[in-house]
Amino acid sequence: MKRAAIAALALCGFAFGQAGDSKLMFDVASVKLSKLAPPGQFIPARMAGGPGTNDPAQIHWENVSLRSVLQRAYGLKDFRQVVAGKDPSVFAAYYDIVANVPAGATKDQFNVMMQNLLTQRIKLAVHRDVRPIPIYQLVVAKGGLKMKESPDSPGKPLDALPAEKGFPAIAAGRNASWTRTRDGHLLFRARALPVSCEPIGAPGCEFMSPLLIGGITPEPRILENKTGLAGRYDFTLDCTIPDKPAAPAADDLSDCFNAIEQQLGLKLVDTKEPMDVLVVDRVENPVEN
Repeated sequence: MKRAAIAALALCGFAFGQAGDSKLMFDVASVKLSKLAPPGQFIPARMAGGPGTNDPAQIHWENVSLRSVLQRAYGLKDFRQVVAGKDPSVFAAYYDIVANVPAGATKDQFNVMMQNLLTQRIKLAVHRDVRPIPIYQLVVAKGGLKMKESPDSPGKPLDALPAEKGFPAIAAGRNASWTRTRDGHLLFRARALPVSCEPIGAPGCEFMSPLLIGGITPEPRILENKTGLAGRYDFTLDCTIPDKPAAPAADDLSDCFNAIEQQLGLKLVDTKEPMDVLVVDRVENPVEN
């Protein structure tokens, strides 16, 4: 599968670990339906602990979606690689998961333990497939790039920057900051922000993702970088997002799409691309722990 350098929400490969090794199990584990978020309310998920963290001996996950759990358990690059089979309601539940991890367990072994746990406790059944997934390709607009290359050198510690001309301050060590005003303006400010970098997911590889996650698209999209740009850039972006209870339609967001092209010299191309996905065929409520 060909991949250019892909920013932030992009995909790069597909790993399923060592599924089938039923001997890999957590020492103790609990899987329960989460009661943290009442219907219609959003509470951020918490995924702490496990191999490679400061607490490798235990995980403590709260209010996690099935997509997020499967993304971690199957080593996926993006949660949108997890799709429903015939029943979209499989993604309605959120979970609280606590587990003691055997000493010395690797990340790959941890993933298989999580797969086995989900098979046992929520009767998870999945299969692989290749499907067309809606994405945005980021390209340089016909008018040419309008961002300026940053004078900050790669690897140089970034100092905090104060607010400027209505745009938010940027904290020390951060590449970008954004805010939304009461009249619907999205004010996004960035410095020394690379359009792409390796490895994917490394600090500073968040170009455009705060914009997509922040509400300028009807739903979060995978972003594939097709610009060919290798530099680091300083820029600001000012556009208007309609204030609506539900996700705005694409037509309502033309101001932000136009602003990206007019102010940055970039363009988001709406398309689909065949990608490996994990299809969820069956999920049941957790059995007794």
